[in-house]
Amino acid sequence: MTFIPATAEELTAEWVDDAMRSVGVLHGDDHVRGIRVAHLSYGGVGLSGDTVRVHLDGEGAGLPETLIAKFPTAVVANRGMIEGFDGYAREIAFYRDLALQVPVRVPGHYGSAMDPARFAGATDVAAKVVNRLPSRAHLALTADITKFMRPTKRRYVLLIEDMGADTVVHDLEEPPSVEQLCQVAGCLAGLHASFWGRQDLADHPATRTLVTEIPRVFVNVLRGRCRPMAEDRWSSWLTDADRRRLDASTDRFAADLGVINEPHTYVHGDPRSDNILFGAGDPIMLDWAMSSVGHPGYDIGYLLGSSLRRDDKGRLGEVLDAYLGPLAEAGVHLERSELVRGVAASARVGLVLQMNSLAVLEGGYGDNLPADLWMPRLLGLLEGTDEIAAVS
Repeated sequence: MTFIPATAEELTAEWVDDAMRSVGVLHGDDHVRGIRVAHLSYGGVGLSGDTVRVHLDGEGAGLPETLIAKFPTAVVANRGMIEGFDGYAREIAFYRDLALQVPVRVPGHYGSAMDPARFAGATDVAAKVVNRLPSRAHLALTADITKFMRPTKRRYVLLIEDMGADTVVHDLEEPPSVEQLCQVAGCLAGLHASFWGRQDLADHPATRTLVTEIPRVFVNVLRGRCRPMAEDRWSSWLTDADRRRLDASTDRFAADLGVINEPHTYVHGDPRSDNILFGAGDPIMLDWAMSSVGHPGYDIGYLLGSSLRRDDKGRLGEVLDAYLGPLAEAGVHLERSELVRGVAASARVGLVLQMNSLAVLEGGYGDNLPADLWMPRLLGLLEGTDEIAAVS
């Protein structure tokens, strides 16, 4: 297919029919004759992509009533950031190659297309060069973040199964209950156990280094620009203990990246509540744009750092047990202390990312940026891991 729709407005019935037929969803006399696009409206849409529901008109037993189409965001800095870790291509690679292998519920793949990457390997080389520059160069490069994170003109489109109106999305403003987080932790245990120890995915297009390949840029921009922004934005509630944790997260960023990238298993990479559908049966996991090979504690820390309210930090042990139990039943033994080590590293990395996002992300939840919701939960998660480590 030489034509690739770059936006929802460019979708055509003919293209959707061809895409669905190419992956075996449509057969024989099944045909898409017309489409109607409806933009979704739940919180957070637009930060990384434009997700729409496509209503299908046509005939055939294999033709669903609707499907979901995903396109890159139109927000320049956000798109540049996502392309920086190859997120759009990574998710398409997941649905093409790995979706049928994972033991968790995911939408079916209904077709996809993307332009080939130009100059394969150039991004990795550029990252190494940029990372070695002095701090003043990092601040200069990121003074206008839209220039530093300039997106490409590459086109991406992903069609996936519509999991129905009976499912519920808990956005960051109203996260899931602790019981629901335990349910997700059990699903992540199944995912991790099924890929435990597999090294063949390290070079797969659905995996990349977790978080960043330019850690010095993140630290220098944080110290030179974003930490004052964070202090100004959250000074009304940050405690001295919180500030010490923020300093420690900055100082330990490179080391914590080493921890979360230890190649234990395949990880989802972005299991916050926005990316999980709750309904009958097990949760459905969406948005595999940050999947990678890494430490299992990264997924658990990411889940809890985004969704466990600070007031519930005392229930952290329940979620850890909800993960370790199914993992052991699947034949994988992981020490509780090792899981806590990975969760703490994940939380500290999350603090750095959320502070840096103040200079990058546009859009959020009304008057709240995502970081406004993440920061107290991440700090509470670190308090919880410290308490568990002290008892151990």
